[in-house]
Order: sequence, then C-alpha cells, then structure tokens
Amino acid sequence: MLLNRFLPRIEFDNYEDFKENYKVNVPENFNFGYDIVDEWAKQEPEKLALVWCNDHNEEYKFTFTDISKLSNKAANYFKSIGISKGSVVMLILRRRWEYWICAVALHKIGAIVIPGSLQLTAKDIVYRGNAAEITAIVSINDDFVINQIESADCDIPSLKHKIVVGEKYSTWDYFEDEIQKFSDIFERPVNEEANKWDDTMLIYFTSGTTGMPKMVKHNFAHPLGHIVTAKYWQQVQENKLHMSVSDSGWAKFGWGKIYGQWICGAVIFCYDMDKFIPLKLLEKITEYKDLYNWSDIVPVSALKSKNTEELLKVLKGYLPDSIKYFDENQITNRSTEFMISELIREKVFNLTNEEVPHSITCIVEQIIKDKDKTIINAAIIVDRDSLKKIIIGKNGDMVKKIGTL
Repeated sequence: MLLNRFLPRIEFDNYEDFKENYKVNVPENFNFGYDIVDEWAKQEPEKLALVWCNDHNEEYKFTFTDISKLSNKAANYFKSIGISKGSVVMLILRRRWEYWICAVALHKIGAIVIPGSLQLTAKDIVYRGNAAEITAIVSINDDFVINQIESADCDIPSLKHKIVVGEKYSTWDYFEDEIQKFSDIFERPVNEEANKWDDTMLIYFTSGTTGMPKMVKHNFAHPLGHIVTAKYWQQVQENKLHMSVSDSGWAKFGWGKIYGQWICGAVIFCYDMDKFIPLKLLEKITEYKDLYNWSDIVPVSALKSKNTEELLKVLKGYLPDSIKYFDENQITNRSTEFMISELIREKVFNLTNEEVPHSITCIVEQIIKDKDKTIINAAIIVDRDSLKKIIIGKNGDMVKKIGTL
C-alpha cells in the first residue's frame, strides 16, 4: 500500500472526524511517475495497472512495470527531441493507451502536460499553443484532428514537433516506433533538473463560456489531491477495476482515470470507443465483468431515471454505519437565500434557452413575508452589458417571467 506514505491516517469514524483530521503529507520533490508508478513496479512487479480495449478487437493489459518501462522509453525519446523540465506538450489522444505512457513520461521529465479534446479546431489549437508556448503535440491519427493541427502549425512559432500514435502519418514522428529506439531506464533528475511539488505539472483550459479560455495550472502535488476523489468518493479498491468514460482531453479524466486511482492501487479499465453508443458500452462492461474483479456494475441513465434506485441500494451497501447528523425533514445545510438564488438562476437558464452563461450570479437582497405571500427582492448580476438585454427582454417581458414563473 502506498497510501500510508502520504496519509498519516486513512480510516475515519465519521465526516466530522474526517474534516478535522484528514491530512496529506506532500514530499518536497513529489513526482507521480517516480513515487507512484515506479514505486508500485518495485513493490509488486506484476501488479495490474491498466486494461485497455477498443472497437477493433484490440486489447492490452499493462502492469505497473510495463507503464514504468514504457514511460522511461518515452521520456528518453522526448528528451532526445529537446523536451525538458518546463517544456509544454499538448496531448490529443482520446482514450488511447499511449496517453498514460506519455503523461507519466512527461511528468518524470518535469515537463508540463496540456490535455486537449477532439473538438479543438485550428483556432482553438493556435490560441492554446501560443498562450502556453507549446513545444510539441502528440495526437491520434484522426482525420479531423490531424487537419486542425496541420492548419494551426504555421501560426504557433514555438511548436517544433508533431507526433502521432496508432497509425503513421506523413512526416510526423510515429510514437510507437520512436520509443523503441531508447532504453527503458530513465534516471530520476536531481538538483536543478528535479521538480519541486509546487512546479506546474498540468494545465487545463476552461471552456471559455464568458470569454477566451483561461489556463488553469496544477502543480506536481495535484495527484495527491485526488486521493480524496478516488479513495473516499469513488471508493476504489486495490486490484479491482475502475471505469470512467471520459476521454483524456477533459479534467474528468484526471479525476477518474489516472491519479487517485493508481495511488490507491486500483486497475483502470478503459474502453476506447470510436463513438459513444450506450448499448456497445454495456456490452463491453458485460464482456469484462466476469473476467476481472469488479465490486459492482450498475448501468444507469440519470436522464431517464433508469436503475437509479438500484444504484442507491448498491451504494448504501458500501457506506459505513454512522450516527444520524440531520433530521428527517432537513434536506440541505444551505440557507434559504441560497436555495432561492439557485431557483432564480435555473429559471434564467430555462427561459433564455441557455443563451446566458452559467457564470451569472444571483443575490437575494430581501425576503418579505406577508399574510398570504412572500415577496423576494433579488439582483441578477452579469458580466456583460449584452446579457442584460437578454435577461430584461423586450419591454421587460423576460425579467417578468423570471420573477413569476
């Protein structure tokens, strides 16, 4: 177990105990590649890390030893083309198994990873590439993605290397071939080349709902923050499979498919689907459920409320017994003002057909209780004048609807 290296205490009696006593020890030079992946490989060389499959009857199983050695090869390759501590590399890899190898390799070097989704257009790539001064892009061989990168290339002065995985493309470096040229030994950097825990490791870009996307930096201690996510929220278990559907371009991937899960010793199960087809996903889960050690499998549709009661029943079975903190009729610990402000925001979104971004704020300024009614005075705060017109509407019609619906 690696958890006890970072958590002085792992088990807690109740929420208040957890809130007061949960602490994480962060080593000065913590690096996920060395302190988690390589450490599991040393402790349990045959420990399974990743089970990967796709729609083309391909399946790969990787132990932590496999991930360690392949990431060392990749790190040596990346170093050979000039990627070093602080270099910025964009990964557009969907759910390809190479993402785990590339990310761990770049972490070991001390480079900065920018995950990118398949939806990025040339304009998006140019903006991100120049904002972060990316050195290289590693991409899947997808016609749309490749075309966007090729179109963006000449407008990103810092971009020196384009690398493709899965299938070869044009003059791009082919990742699978390149890493085979290098040793599977990569010594941990020391002195100035070694990372500190507060160096930048990962950058996500916001969605850009109210303007251009913003860079959100995460440091090398970021994986330790997801112990809470994996251990106490997702309840992953060592040597059991854990599946999240997200592709690598989204922050959800970081929450559910690499950091906290591997720190806890869980096995990541990844189905790299070409297109999201619910029936195929269920078939793949069914195919693998008897081959590996799942805790439970509960297919649900929150949108259609299918099987949600069964999910609650299963989850209850994993919850520890504890004292009752709230009365039967208490449904939230939020104030009345907060609940009213959220109801008003919901009306704004529904009535404006999502023309208004989710960044709007609503402040309840006054609640007046009369004999037969309650009068609420609230302010809707927006960050652009153009949004005022949408919320007010013609002759004030929209704001009247928001106030009376």
